[in-house]
Amino acid sequence: MDAPGIVLESPGGAFFSVHRYEGVVEPEALLARSLAAMREDYPELEESSWERPGGAGRELDFYCLDLVITSRIWVIPSDDGCLLVQMQAESREFDRQEAVFEAMLHSLEQSLEDDDATG
Repeated sequence: MDAPGIVLESPGGAFFSVHRYEGVVEPEALLARSLAAMREDYPELEESSWERPGGAGRELDFYCLDLVITSRIWVIPSDDGCLLVQMQAESREFDRQEAVFEAMLHSLEQSLEDDDATG
């Protein structure tokens, strides 16, 4: 599932990643493939829906080295493919970074809308 992308990391270990999948990509299929990959690595993960305007993503919680990790996965469809966004951190770090994650995601979505409006 390799795709061009970028990963931003905080000093506390949180990360925000965006990967671009070009061509005919169904958002739900991309989300399902991403979740399946996470389940391979973390079979005990807990999954719940994560609602945002414009679609739905998933919130995952799992253990890694005795830490509870929170991860959110969101797929943004576009005219030429999809963007797969993942925000992840140890649960306390996630709580501290949640507003930053939301601001970054909002900025990304706004940028895509601006690109669509200008053609």
